[in-house]
Amino acid sequence: MISCLLIHISRNAQGIEVRKETVVSGATLSVGRGAECEIHLQDHQVYLHHATVKRSEDGKLYLESEKNADININGAIEQSMALSPGTRVEIGPYLLEVIPHSGEHDIALSVELMLSHLIEQEAAKKRRKGVALTVAALGISKRKISAALALLILFVFLLMPLLPHFFPKIDRWQSTSHTSLAASWSAGDLSGDHAVFGAQCSVCHQRAFREVGDAVCTGCHKNISGDTQNNAGHFNIPDKMRCTHCHQDHKGADGLAMRGSTRCVACHAKLKKWKADTQYADVSDFGSAHPEFNLAPAGAPRTGAKELAVEQNGLKFPHQLHMAKEGVATLRGDMVMVCQDCHHLEESGRHFAPVKMAQDCQQSGCHRIKFSAPLEGKVPHGSVSEVAQYVREYFFYKMSGQPPARFPECGQGKGSAAKKMLDCADQLTQQTLESTLLNKNKVCSDCHQITKTGDTVADWEVAPVKIRRDWFRSSVFSHAKHSAAECTTCHNKLSSKLSADVAMPGINICRECHTGDRKVKYKISSGCATCHKFHGGETHVWKKRAGNSVTQEIEPTK
Repeated sequence: MISCLLIHISRNAQGIEVRKETVVSGATLSVGRGAECEIHLQDHQVYLHHATVKRSEDGKLYLESEKNADININGAIEQSMALSPGTRVEIGPYLLEVIPHSGEHDIALSVELMLSHLIEQEAAKKRRKGVALTVAALGISKRKISAALALLILFVFLLMPLLPHFFPKIDRWQSTSHTSLAASWSAGDLSGDHAVFGAQCSVCHQRAFREVGDAVCTGCHKNISGDTQNNAGHFNIPDKMRCTHCHQDHKGADGLAMRGSTRCVACHAKLKKWKADTQYADVSDFGSAHPEFNLAPAGAPRTGAKELAVEQNGLKFPHQLHMAKEGVATLRGDMVMVCQDCHHLEESGRHFAPVKMAQDCQQSGCHRIKFSAPLEGKVPHGSVSEVAQYVREYFFYKMSGQPPARFPECGQGKGSAAKKMLDCADQLTQQTLESTLLNKNKVCSDCHQITKTGDTVADWEVAPVKIRRDWFRSSVFSHAKHSAAECTTCHNKLSSKLSADVAMPGINICRECHTGDRKVKYKISSGCATCHKFHGGETHVWKKRAGNSVTQEIEPTK
């Protein structure tokens, strides 16, 4: 271990010495400009690690320089030298001198910035002060420089950006290069989809110093999905709506698509002010200021009303029976049913596939279509004519090879044996349809509304099944994204005795999980675009106005 008394010598304005003593120690002592050096010399002429004080085997202390680092010891350039009192070492502008010490430390070193270096520093300062570094001193006119710079700025930032507009060849050239002469005019990066235009600004900015018109947008977007032109309702308010009111480019890669509800609410929060006879209520936030949902078709009561809407769908189907907690009796025993047993989500995730008799109603042996008089049999699910034809063929097959006495219901009949069999099959078919299959409160009529309009097979009328797929036509909803919730959370069908009951949720059901743009803990922030789509998302009839008079009625493409 080497213990060194380090004495830093500086001089005040009067040239009097000022000493500051510190003690450093270590197995070796590093000398240099690096912060880790024990003997720290702050000057760019000194290496980060310039030299090292070491103890030799004989116990003496030596100063050894690093490779390519020169040290001047007693006036001579040396690589290594024993340190003894009186030894003077010059490293860069510093003078290190070994001085006698009391014996408490292994060595005592004084460190002083050499006077010649200080004098040179002062002289350099004076020289710098004496030189007037001004434009005038160089013999250059400041007025000429200002005029030249003004012309340069005018050319680079005004004339050059206009060149592509007046010279199509330049416009085509910059569209294929990474250089844009109008880059200084750019308001920001293009969106990801528009980045393909590169530096060819004229694709959108077809008229200099004019904002982009709707015709430019629809000219490119006429073939995209959705309707970009038939949203006439938004043209009935003052200051006709334009594409750029909602879609503003030069906002970064994702800036073109409208985020949040700010721009929608800017108009819809005061919609009645702009259009007093509008059928829509003012809306500012889904969580706090949004009207109750309206069901399609027009005129159906809102789901918030005491009496829910009724859909005459041609079926008689009790959800209450099928969703009973104790289960439903089947050939396989009691089965507790869930919604997914009959309702299967389509791949799109938005709608459910139509319920199929064989797949969804007969999967457990339930709802077999049977008849028992005069013979027992089963028929497939189908139209009245298909069922009648199947029963007729069934009886004809059974009568083949049987004596006439086997079917006394038919009587003797006239004509050939084949004709008698056909007539008998027709008669038995009519009896079977009337007594079993199509009779009120039996078999087919358990689910279907059936009316007899005449005396023949063709005179049975089964009400067509019409089940609406969309009750909220102006909104978009994904059942796939709500798969974590039970169906009955939103559709209360557990106590429904009629299939005509429309159990669509009201707004309060949705608000249990969803809030508006404002973030609420444990709820999902939902802006206007969460459920509503502007382009191609409206199916309402709008009145197109010219002044104060109605000129025509149009209906957007569905």
